[in-house]
Amino acid sequence: MQFAFQYKSRKFVCTITSNVTVKTTRTPIPFLPLLNKLLNIGVTDKLSFEEKRKTRAFNMVALLGVNSSLIFFCINLFHGIYVLCIFNLFSALAAFGVIHFHYRENYRSGYIVMTSILSLVFSGSAVLFKNNVEFYLLLIVTSTVTLVRSRKVAFIIGFINAMLFLGVYMFKHLVTYDVVSETRRDINLSLWVAFFLMLLYFLKRQNYNYQSNVEEKNNLLELQQQQLIEQKYQLEDSNNKLQILNKTKEKLFSIVAHDIRTPIAGLKTSLELFNQNTITKEEFTELSTELSIQVNQLQNNLDNLLYWSRSQMNGIEAKKATVSLKPIVLDTLNLLQQNLSSKNIKIDFAVTESFNVYADANHILLILRNLISNAIKYSYPNGRIVLSAKHEQPFILFSVQDFGTGINAAKLDSLFQQGEITSQYGTQNEKGTGLGLMLCKEFVEKNGGMVWGESQEKKGSIFTFSIPAA
Repeated sequence: MQFAFQYKSRKFVCTITSNVTVKTTRTPIPFLPLLNKLLNIGVTDKLSFEEKRKTRAFNMVALLGVNSSLIFFCINLFHGIYVLCIFNLFSALAAFGVIHFHYRENYRSGYIVMTSILSLVFSGSAVLFKNNVEFYLLLIVTSTVTLVRSRKVAFIIGFINAMLFLGVYMFKHLVTYDVVSETRRDINLSLWVAFFLMLLYFLKRQNYNYQSNVEEKNNLLELQQQQLIEQKYQLEDSNNKLQILNKTKEKLFSIVAHDIRTPIAGLKTSLELFNQNTITKEEFTELSTELSIQVNQLQNNLDNLLYWSRSQMNGIEAKKATVSLKPIVLDTLNLLQQNLSSKNIKIDFAVTESFNVYADANHILLILRNLISNAIKYSYPNGRIVLSAKHEQPFILFSVQDFGTGINAAKLDSLFQQGEITSQYGTQNEKGTGLGLMLCKEFVEKNGGMVWGESQEKKGSIFTFSIPAA
């Protein structure tokens, strides 16, 4: 369905579609594109926003002057007032001159020529015909003060026209060529008021557009500044992470160069002595137990380094599934049996439940191996390690407790922090990379849990981690 209505010469068409959607369109006014084109004569991208605004304002004044001058030319020609016709032609030519100079991008010359001619035309016609056009001199003063950038030019033009207005207003009764009708004087005065209000409105619109443009640019600058600040913080954060990572790598290189190299060197030396028959088979067999423990420690350290390097390059991805915790604990104890035997450490593991968890089985194995290895490392010979688990919904809490050397409070706080790689010798001079607890934290958190430690020096430590129950 379609209907139309007329309102103030603008035609609106309202269309109602089948799905009750109302679409309103406005018929474009034919002369608006032409008017906009005329107002933008001489406006180029080389000009600043303020200069563009002033150029449009001068164009508007010129267009108003051209139209009014031509209209009054026809009226004066009809009434036989030929002198006024000449004045009208000069004012029209002056207005055309502004547009001409703007087109050639000679902006100052156009305004100077126009104001010079119009000042003479308005003052001369006001004196000779008493037609009230001296008030248009005030229009020139207003436009000059508000639009001309050069203070010197604005002062000269404004001062001259102000003096001309005062002179005409005070002395126009002394010279009389002809006097127009009262109606013509009222029309001229009314048009002056209309032109003055139009100029003020135009300047207000231009100032509003200018202010909007400034606010838009300010908002854009604030947004860009905020983005720069965020990028700065991101760069600082990345830089800090890189520094921590480089610091960690430096420590790891020193560890690799010394602590991982030591058991390999011991194994190599023992094999060379055995091959050279320097030691007997029985003596080599006695050494093999110690060598086996060192190799196990070496394997554990290398595994930690491998997992750490993978986590730095690709991140940690947890492949979660429902797994039983007890078999993983038993596998870990079997793997570390030789280390336990060398110190004659007993394991207290009286857990009868399976304790199903939802996690990555390989991650749980690495966590348990590191926590139990540390407990063995810092336990005294003939000591004891207690393994326990309990439900604390929605988690399973697993604890590893030893009664060994313990850790002071200051060092305990830094154990799980990245970049704070610390490792001290065990009760039998065992050495590690210091990566174990850091990896435990990463793997536990990737599986949705937490890890923490409690310790007292010379009394032992207890480390606990939580994993979501299945």
